[in-house]
Amino acid sequence: MSSTGLHLLDGNDLAIIYLKNSKFCPRNYFSLFKNSARMDPFSILFVDDEKEFLETIKEFFEQLGYKVYIAHNGQEALLRVKEHMPGMVFLDISMPQMDGSEALRLIHEINPETQVIIVSGYASESLARDLLQHGACDFFQKPVDLVLLQETVERLRSLRDLN
Repeated sequence: MSSTGLHLLDGNDLAIIYLKNSKFCPRNYFSLFKNSARMDPFSILFVDDEKEFLETIKEFFEQLGYKVYIAHNGQEALLRVKEHMPGMVFLDISMPQMDGSEALRLIHEINPETQVIIVSGYASESLARDLLQHGACDFFQKPVDLVLLQETVERLRSLRDLN
């Protein structure tokens, strides 16, 4: 067991992962096929001021084979984007120093091809609509289901690979 409460049990074809008492994942357990973990390394940046959330999500996506970077605020996110040029950024809206709306705009100034997905517990429907109109690829309300985030990563990555 890891410090984040992520448990991993490997079988021949199936990995069972669940988050014990997690407020971040409404499902108590879920299953993923190992084929997902065999994908080529692909970098993702997660930006959130909740450290426990970042630790959990980082471990989850690293177990799937992704290269994961984290940032605790918008300014730190901009540094990570410049340094690592991740293919995707999951971005919280309500953060200290620079909010997610401003970070979204500046991330796209650095690299317009970066796919930005909003994950927030405090955004209104009108703000979500506005962010989607200004370049966000998708929007998730916290608490999030990690399987849905994984499916979104795979869907957006597949679309990107087609282009």
